[in-house]
Order: sequence, then C-alpha cells, then structure tokens
Amino acid sequence: KGWMSKKNNAEYDDRKNLVTIGSDLTRSEALIYLAHEIYHGWQDKYVEYPRLEREVLMPPHWSFALMQHCEGSAAAFSAYYWANREFELGPDSSPYASARAERTTAKNLLAEMQGDGLSIDEYRHLAIEPMMADLYNYPYPHKHLNTAARPLASLESSLSAWKFDYSFGTLGGWLMLPREIRAKFEAAPDSATFDATLRKMGGMTLDPEAPTALSDTSKVSGHKLFHEYPALHMVPDTAAAGPALKADTKPPERLADLTQRYNAAVATFNGTDPASGNHLPFGKIRLQNLLFWR
Repeated sequence: KGWMSKKNNAEYDDRKNLVTIGSDLTRSEALIYLAHEIYHGWQDKYVEYPRLEREVLMPPHWSFALMQHCEGSAAAFSAYYWANREFELGPDSSPYASARAERTTAKNLLAEMQGDGLSIDEYRHLAIEPMMADLYNYPYPHKHLNTAARPLASLESSLSAWKFDYSFGTLGGWLMLPREIRAKFEAAPDSATFDATLRKMGGMTLDPEAPTALSDTSKVSGHKLFHEYPALHMVPDTAAAGPALKADTKPPERLADLTQRYNAAVATFNGTDPASGNHLPFGKIRLQNLLFWR
C-alpha cells in the first residue's frame, strides 16, 4: 500500500495477521522486508509477544530486552532469507536503497553457504550479533524505551484511580483494580521462562522445535543473552547519544528511571515502603491509600 512508504517500509499487524509492504520498494527490498515481517508474525505466535506486551506487567528492562531481540532476530532472519534465496536461485541484481545492513549481512552469510556451509554458530556471529548491534544505528532503542514505559504509565494510573476510588468509598473500584493488576503481575514469566523465551528467537527456520543460534547456554550465557545482546549498558545514553529522532517522536526516559518508577509502583501496590522495602502496618497502608500518591 502506498501510504506505507511514508511511515515504514513494511509493517505486520498481529490483530489482522497481515503484512503490508511499501509500494515504492524494489523487488529485493520488498523481499527482505517481507521476510522480516513474516518473522515478526512467527514471534507473535511462538514467543507470544502481543500477549506479553498487553496482558503482562514485566520490569521495563525485561520488556526492552524482549523488543530488542524481536527486532534484531527479525533483521537477521531477513538477511538469511535473502542469502539463501541467492544461494538457491543465483544473484539478484535489482537495486536497493534501504536495508543496507541486511544486504551486507546477507553477503557474508552467502559466502559461508558457498564455502563449507553455514552453521548455527556462524549464523550467530555473522547475523544475530551484527543485527542486534545495528539497532543502535536507528531509533529502535528510543522506540522500545517508550513502549516499555506504556504499561508502567497504565499501572501508575490504575493505582492512582484505585486510591481515588477507595478514598471516596467506591468499594467496587477498590476491589477490582488490585485484582486486575495482580493478574497481570502473576501472568509475568519467571526468570527461567523469560530466558527460554528469548532463546526461541535467533533461528534459521520457522520450525519452533529447531535449535536456534541462542539455544546453547554454553555459548550464549544468560548475561550475554539478556544484557550484552540487547545492549542494556548503552540504554542510559541513548537519549543523548543515540540517532536523531523524528520530529513527532517523544524522547525516551532512561531505563534506570523507568525501573525506579516500576519498583516504586510495585512497592506501593504491595503495601511496602518504596525506600526501605519494609512492609507497612495495615493502618499505615489504609492512610497512605486514602491520602497519598507517590
């Protein structure tokens, strides 16, 4: 559709299960972006990204890492798709002005295919790692920080409404909001499940049972998976040192600030002191709920 070219080169709509490709793309560009969006569709089915984004309350750094992996692995898969296509059908000389990083990665993958074959470890080194790093050449970290902030803002708003309803004696609001919030907390995966979720991505196939470039814990540690690949250590600097934002893009908060807000909201919901973590006596919880919002 023509309007797509004015916003994104391609998009996947998980609600409609629909991929839309910009009408002004060349054949090679369109194929790369199509493979990218198809992989996002695969993620939505097997990683359950829409459910994790809409129905679960996770710490902001978890949400950020998940989105970075979703985007980086989709870019890597599109590069692999292009390399495999040229390996099987021969070179495609159609021009391209975008997806340059993917095309460069595809050439490196193709060279391995034409040599002694492409292993899953080589795919990790030649595709997953450079595509994850390439995210910082685009506004993806800004976008992902803003997306990670949305459920936090909703949580804070719900808690504020809960206290307002309680202070005015609206028993239904006081009872229902905490139940809804707690359900979202309880739906969040534990650390082991979240680790396994991230390792589902990074494959050279759409077979959900096939091993991926991230499966082997002896080669991809939990720290590398969760901290190094999403580059969490770079996030606090993205607002100042990252790529230029579009005029209509809101500058993101620092991830550390989001995490601090998240921890304070969780403490408030659980009736603990955000500063010390100590559980508050029932009377103080009631007074805090009646009068204050931190």
